[in-house]
Amino acid sequence: MIANPGFSQQFTEVERWQGYALRDDATVFIYDDTLYKQKPSRVTVTGSFRTWDANMNVAAWTLKPSTATIWLLTVVNPNWERIVPNAEFKFRIDNGIWLDLPFGTPNERGTNYVFLKGVQPPGLLAEIRNEHTIWAKVRGNQVIRPADKRAYRLTDAQDNEIPLTTVQPFNIAEAWITPAIALDKRRVYFLEILPLAPGRQHSKLKSHCSFDGWFRELYSDKELGANISDDGRETAFRVFAPRAERVQLYLYAQAQDKAAYQTDEMLQDGKGVWESTIHENLHGIWYDFTVHG
Repeated sequence: MIANPGFSQQFTEVERWQGYALRDDATVFIYDDTLYKQKPSRVTVTGSFRTWDANMNVAAWTLKPSTATIWLLTVVNPNWERIVPNAEFKFRIDNGIWLDLPFGTPNERGTNYVFLKGVQPPGLLAEIRNEHTIWAKVRGNQVIRPADKRAYRLTDAQDNEIPLTTVQPFNIAEAWITPAIALDKRRVYFLEILPLAPGRQHSKLKSHCSFDGWFRELYSDKELGANISDDGRETAFRVFAPRAERVQLYLYAQAQDKAAYQTDEMLQDGKGVWESTIHENLHGIWYDFTVHG
């Protein structure tokens, strides 16, 4: 971050009133003491991007005088990564006085300035719907979902790339993506959208692939928990754990027992339910599970 006096003659009236200006990949905070009717000895800026830190002695957030009335702070902020759209901020002067905004501030919210008020930053949502389908949605002002399959990259947690078969556009913001191999609901995946040429509206977008869509459709009508058969000869134990790699059942004669008298490896069906059937009536027996993965 640097203060650049050379900017001082380039600011419009709107920029001075809104408290900031955009210059290339930088955000320039502007304090104009003619608007506040204040002649400060020190000016700092704080806001949501600083978690509203009230420390006045942080050089990185201290404005420097540029002219007799203008104070500046330039923050390198490519793609709005450090100061995001709709972030709120405020100027403080001297020994920590919080300044109210000048009457007529165009980007006011409550008693704070708002950076890029109403602008939605670039973003990506990705949701695994089943082992063969990912739904993706881009968001943000002027961000358009690419149609070219080469712009998409799917990886696992170890950054191993998973080839894609198709990318099928759904609308201007959404697409259906088909991986070349079946996805494993026990694994973690990431989807990226990469600009194919310089000068695009956004840099690389990346999202964790949520399993919410898959699990919304995952259903079993089996009774969960511990259930004794109608004839009283068997006890079935079931637990829903679709992303588990292993589930074990432990049986205890008494609640206070430290060790189980029997341990059983449970098996998973095709709908995320792990189950184990004991050929006994276990009424009054205590049990629990361990879930691995």
